[in-house]
Amino acid sequence: MVRPLGKDMLKLLAMKKIIGLIFAVIIVIGVFFYVRGQNNVPTVKSASVEKKDILLTIEASAVVEATQSAELKFEIPGRITWLPVREGETVKQWQAVASIDSRPLQIALDQARANWAKYAMVEQQLTEDYKDVVRNPSVLRTTRETQATTDYYWGALQSADLALKKAVIYSPLAGTVITVDRKIGETTSGMDRVMMIADLSALNLAVDVDETDIGQVQLGQPALFTLNAFPNEEFFGTVGQIAERAVKDSNNDTVFRVKIYPQTESQKRWRLGMEGNVRIIRQMAKEALAIPIESLQTKDGQDFVYTVSAGYVKKVLVETGIKNEYEV
Repeated sequence: MVRPLGKDMLKLLAMKKIIGLIFAVIIVIGVFFYVRGQNNVPTVKSASVEKKDILLTIEASAVVEATQSAELKFEIPGRITWLPVREGETVKQWQAVASIDSRPLQIALDQARANWAKYAMVEQQLTEDYKDVVRNPSVLRTTRETQATTDYYWGALQSADLALKKAVIYSPLAGTVITVDRKIGETTSGMDRVMMIADLSALNLAVDVDETDIGQVQLGQPALFTLNAFPNEEFFGTVGQIAERAVKDSNNDTVFRVKIYPQTESQKRWRLGMEGNVRIIRQMAKEALAIPIESLQTKDGQDFVYTVSAGYVKKVLVETGIKNEYEV
């Protein structure tokens, strides 16, 4: 399990300072859009240098899920006769939550026990009868056959006893009943889900990260995310789990399931299945001098911007640090 990430653990990469931009007032000319008006005067789009945090992120959609959940099924077929829990109820760990009709299973167990007892007595009697007799091939054959029959019914007895125990299902965890999928009187095949139980006290966000990005995701990385249900709030979390095996998503793309553990008490308001968007932070420059990405020009391998100072336009070479699709 990943330990919560505190503010002192966010090691931020420092961005190299942009050379030549220390002026009382600095205006960076971005992409030039010349719009000819009635006076034939060009209009220039400009932007100011700002101090801000620049993030390099991996973005993906996410869904809220429980860290611990269980789908409960009967392992054997039968008719459901007892189903005391309802959706929204809480259950304790190992609490009995449903059962099928156990009467046929009890009958099978009694019959298996009687069969085993019968042949166990026969075997015991043979042992007593021939304990002082030199055993000939016929006696040895009879003894072996009796032992084999006794062993067979012992196995049948164990199977019948196990089947009776499987007539009741127990919750493997303490949590809340999320769904109840069957009703009393219905017959289950042994493959049908009867109910789902989840621990709602520990929620996480499941994120499918494309295989081209998964190499840049590491345990403990910080993440920012929003939920559609709370569009005006941004939450903080950390990467807590990365799948070892890829799967195909609905678009048949190869993805890896990543789980984000939230570091917030706000998850008490969340519900399973809520959707949102996650930004996993690869790098971050704190309070860096930043300009819009379109303001940066490159020619012959050199980065530069145009500045305006005292009414004059000047081309200034710059050194850049991290950049994303919006800022540098």
